[in-house]
Amino acid sequence: MRHKNWKTYLKIACSWLLIFSICFMNLETVSASEDETSVVTEQEETQDTEAFTSETDAQQTETEQTSEQFTSETETETSAETEEQIPDSIEVEKLEKEIQEATSNGQVPTTKLVEYVDESGNAIEGAPETIELGKISDHSELNISDKDYEFKSAKVNDADCSFIGVYKDTVYWSSDNINANKFADGQKLTMTYALKEKEKESEISKTEDPEQETDTTETTESETEILCLKCVSEKYDSSFFNQ
Repeated sequence: MRHKNWKTYLKIACSWLLIFSICFMNLETVSASEDETSVVTEQEETQDTEAFTSETDAQQTETEQTSEQFTSETETETSAETEEQIPDSIEVEKLEKEIQEATSNGQVPTTKLVEYVDESGNAIEGAPETIELGKISDHSELNISDKDYEFKSAKVNDADCSFIGVYKDTVYWSSDNINANKFADGQKLTMTYALKEKEKESEISKTEDPEQETDTTETTESETEILCLKCVSEKYDSSFFNQ
């Protein structure tokens, strides 16, 4: 009887050991599975992060290239537009419209690209530093106090100039009143004048006056000396006869 009970207890104990062994093995399997899952998840996350970073860098590089290309194209277009806006030649009619528009706004359009000289090429003292835009014939008169000048020519590098105007802050000149050329660097409109005949005679007389005054003074002094000598001579003659 006792032997049977002992066997029964032994079977129960073995059963419990078996159950505990199976449960422990299951726990290790679950833990290992969780570890593997965690490692796989981390690897996947790392791969996803690297892929995202790589994709982001590629997009950024593409964006920078696109931006540089756009900037280059914009600069090229801007440069082309600037060249189109400032042509080397232009119609005088367009320049006249620019002058009319400025005049209607109460402005007096002028330019400093001018010099006033005499026939010897010397700068005329007291001449203005600017000239009004438009036909040269309308602005060729030169008014300087005490002097009367006569207009002779208007030239740009030895070429006759009949019109001057401005388009988009660029000065143009024309010789035929039809088409105008842009002033090159260093170019100016040369306005040449000559003194009128009366003014020339006046200038000559001014240079001769000092000599004439000197001659007149010398003549007056000589005449005075002669008169004095005559007076002395007559005085002595009268005293002699009275004796």
